Amino acid sequence: MDFTVIDAALVGKLLLMLLIGMGPKIALVPFLEKTHAFDAETKVRIGRKMVLTALVTALILFASGAFLMRLLHITGGAVAVAWGIILALIAIK
Repeated sequence: MDFTVIDAALVGKLLLMLLIGMGPKIALVPFLEKTHAFDAETKVRIGRKMVLTALVTALILFASGAFLMRLLHITGGAVAVAWGIILALIAIK
C-alpha cells in the first residue's frame, strides 16, 4: 500500500483491515455464552450494539492514531517491532 496519498479507498481498506483484525471470533464465544437464554430479538439488539460500539471505537482510534503516535513519540518502526513481538508471542502460544 502506498501511504503517501491518503484517499477514501485507502481509508476504507485500512478500516476494513482494522475491523477484521479485531477478531470477531473473540467476541462471538462470550456473546453466545451470555445470551443463550435470550430471545432472538434481544440477541439481535445486543449484537447491533456490540458492532456499533466496536465500529465507533475503531473509527476514533483510526482518526486519532497518528496524533497519538506523534504525541507519545512513537515511530512507525517501533509499532512494526511491537506487532512482530505480539505475533511471535501468539505463534508460540
